[in-house]
Amino acid sequence: MPNLSLSFFSLLSLAVLSIVYFFLISEKLNKVIVSMLGAIFLIFMQVFRTLSNSSQENAFQFISHNLDVLFFVIGMMILVGIVRDSGLFEAIAIWIVKKVRGNPRLLLITLGYLTLLMTTFFSNIPTILIMVPIILILVRSLKLPYLPYLFTIVMMANLGGAMTPISDPTTYYQAKTVGLGFLEVVSNSGMIVLLLSVVTILYTLFIFRKSLA
Repeated sequence: MPNLSLSFFSLLSLAVLSIVYFFLISEKLNKVIVSMLGAIFLIFMQVFRTLSNSSQENAFQFISHNLDVLFFVIGMMILVGIVRDSGLFEAIAIWIVKKVRGNPRLLLITLGYLTLLMTTFFSNIPTILIMVPIILILVRSLKLPYLPYLFTIVMMANLGGAMTPISDPTTYYQAKTVGLGFLEVVSNSGMIVLLLSVVTILYTLFIFRKSLA
């Protein structure tokens, strides 16, 4: 019976996350509202699961310990929405095009590290949602293949998610659980992330060498 319960909650969590990602990517609804509703639903689902297996006191304790994670996700989506509407990222994209002068390899490297830098401050999922439309515009205007660039930003955003506590809700939760501060997380994972980013860029340039020739 416990295995069936675990399987049900796991599938339900996956379904909720899939629905949230669909609305975030399609932009059919406000991103902040979608993120907030998804997070609230998952928290209350966990509360229900806790109540079914433990006491009411433990359930309320779970809520109080994870409210900051919920507000962190909501705050990130609000911040990204404000910065995106300001046109800052589009201006950066135009500046990049002028600097790389149509060089596909240099464009890939620049976009990759821009994604890594943005993820450090804005979290990985919002960064991808911002970068994908920009990259599609750039590759169409420069008549370049889109796959190498999309592959690069996804990989670099995932790496950046481990860079700082604010790079990803999971990293934030883990740092909070073990009591690590901002600088402690950076000192433990920063150099590893930077080394892996170099490996990722070199690997991407190699596997897409024909497309970027």
